[in-house]
Amino acid sequence: MKISILGPKKTFSDVAYLKYDSSLEPVYYHTITEVIDSVDEENLAIIPIENTLDGYVEGTFDKLLERDLKINHELFIPVAFSLVSNAKKLEDIKRVFVQFKAKGQCIKILNKINAKIMITESNIESLDLMVEENDAAIVPSHVDGNYNLRIDNVTDSLENETRFVVISKKQNNDLNGRIKSLVCVTAIEDKPGLLYEILKEFADKMINMTSIMSRPTKQRMGSYNFFIEVVGDYKDIKELTLELQSNPNIRAVNLGLYHKAR
Repeated sequence: MKISILGPKKTFSDVAYLKYDSSLEPVYYHTITEVIDSVDEENLAIIPIENTLDGYVEGTFDKLLERDLKINHELFIPVAFSLVSNAKKLEDIKRVFVQFKAKGQCIKILNKINAKIMITESNIESLDLMVEENDAAIVPSHVDGNYNLRIDNVTDSLENETRFVVISKKQNNDLNGRIKSLVCVTAIEDKPGLLYEILKEFADKMINMTSIMSRPTKQRMGSYNFFIEVVGDYKDIKELTLELQSNPNIRAVNLGLYHKAR
């Protein structure tokens, strides 16, 4: 079986894949969208969805809903960055290449540099684009190389980590006990108190809601999908999902039942 990964090699996504199951055949893509779009009946994908410092990866849940994909496992990878450059000192740096999510995790060092910030799709792409004499890049700390300037631990917090999820076309039903789940709820017939009624259902069944994120449905102004991540008993979550799906005022889609990968 193959697994799609945000490439190239040596990214944090690559580290997550090796931790998850190195026996799978990796296939690398340039963007998270391409990774998600590559999922079919024969292969999995691993994608980052949340970071300690920079929050959720915007738009990822939209793509999971669009493709009707399921989260099967989650895993956490410690994340630390270094600043590397061919310049001899910070004042000489003209441009800094930084991946779109890494930027929000290294604000302190970026604010110290009077340089143009160049956004990239991956951390290794940042390194590859560092081609001119006074360019610099924010790279994963595990990336080796010879540079005139290297400053380690430029991450805003030493407790930083990224949460990755493994996704597929099929739901993981080999579960029991306490698990996590991601449910997307959309109002079909909007009315006062509807969201409260939905959230109360979770509380009544002692299912802990750990986060809720609203995203526009892109169908009309004021119409939103609510992505709700919860923790609770497997049977209770399955039962509640069926109850939500029977409510004529909402559309409810379960985007995964999962636990931490061993």
